[in-house]
Amino acid sequence: MARKRKLPLEIFEGIVERLDNDGYGIVLHGDRGVRVPGVIEDEKIRYQYRAKSRGHYEAQLVEVLKKSGKRVAAHCPYFLSCGGCKFQHLEIKSQLKYKHKKVCDLLARYSLVPNSWLSPVTALQYGYRNKARLGAKWLASKDTALVGFRKMVHRGVTEMDSCEILHPSVGRQLAKLRMLLSSLNCRADIPQMEVAIGDDHACVVIRHLSPLENIDKRRLKEFERQNGIDLYLQSGGPDTLISLSPNPRPLRYSLPDFNLEFRFQPLDFTQVNPEINRELVACVVGLVAPEPNDVVGDLFCGIGNFSLPIAQTVKQVIGAEGVSALVSKARDNARLNSIDNAKFYNVDLQDAAVMDSWFESRWNKVVIDPPRSGAEVVVEMLNTQSVEKIVYVSCNPATLARDADILVNKGKYELNCLGLVDMFPHTNHIECVALFKIDNVRKGENL
Repeated sequence: MARKRKLPLEIFEGIVERLDNDGYGIVLHGDRGVRVPGVIEDEKIRYQYRAKSRGHYEAQLVEVLKKSGKRVAAHCPYFLSCGGCKFQHLEIKSQLKYKHKKVCDLLARYSLVPNSWLSPVTALQYGYRNKARLGAKWLASKDTALVGFRKMVHRGVTEMDSCEILHPSVGRQLAKLRMLLSSLNCRADIPQMEVAIGDDHACVVIRHLSPLENIDKRRLKEFERQNGIDLYLQSGGPDTLISLSPNPRPLRYSLPDFNLEFRFQPLDFTQVNPEINRELVACVVGLVAPEPNDVVGDLFCGIGNFSLPIAQTVKQVIGAEGVSALVSKARDNARLNSIDNAKFYNVDLQDAAVMDSWFESRWNKVVIDPPRSGAEVVVEMLNTQSVEKIVYVSCNPATLARDADILVNKGKYELNCLGLVDMFPHTNHIECVALFKIDNVRKGENL
């Protein structure tokens, strides 16, 4: 059995060659690439090995000997230990350039170039995040509790009392959540807390692996009363979600430009950045360019985030979603906003056999907002039709590029325009919106 090689203990110097797809700097040490967080291309640094993970050598930054002009001071004291952010040290324009290049590189693998680029959709850089899953852990040996994002390199929860990217209603209260966890008898059986924040108030879902004693429930209710955060309990899957209050306040967010209000449950999918979402919805509606006789498909429609604004000016919207609870919410939100020309269906959009029997042929425009796995089955089906416009909202540029290859190189569409949506500033997460048009309809026209 081969002995595991020990990591070098010395401190090394090197030049950052580039940033990888995860936002780490790559420094060459002989023929080995070492990943270092918190650095910028061309900086000269001192670093020290600290782990080997998934075939990668990881190092911690010791000192920046020659700083990049793009470097800025990080807002957060936990930066470089917490894995929630990768780029607080990099000016925002350079973050967008990094993301733009990554998208271009992924498209280039399929020889794809958009006809034009939209201006990036940007908004708040801090305090923007309204949805998050936080790790929770009780450290009996240290008699302390942790609540926060996972660590940058090693497994485990970051020791933190605040978070700069979370909305302040929760981001400034992590220390109180840690104290709450410490006070519970079941503290060793709580692995995570999920944050959901609406326009009016914040919720925290406490995942617990063992039943709660009455005394713990009383402590949770007291925390709720003192801090204005609504608490929910989750003992298993999403269907086990219950509120501590018999009459919980509904979570809601608004789209003022469209005079719409959406209600949702804490575990429902919603966009994490409400300001960016408002800008994104306006962008998507602009790209769809809805007309009174349009029939628009909204695939992966969620709770109706794009469906309802579009429905206000078209003949009909047909929404489809694989999660039945979200379909119910979309229908509820349509009724809440007195919209009767939006119909919603529970459809597995990743199943080719299901899609073949369900797929609508009367759409003339389609919006797609898939999960990270993309919309391969959907775009293959769209290639058999003649939908004049496809607006694709992507949270993963790799699957966007793959699906664009199907539509453009293997189909009959052109990639008319593409733009970055900075949904997650200071992270390496990339959101995009793209417009595909039938090649022989208004070819070359830019919106």
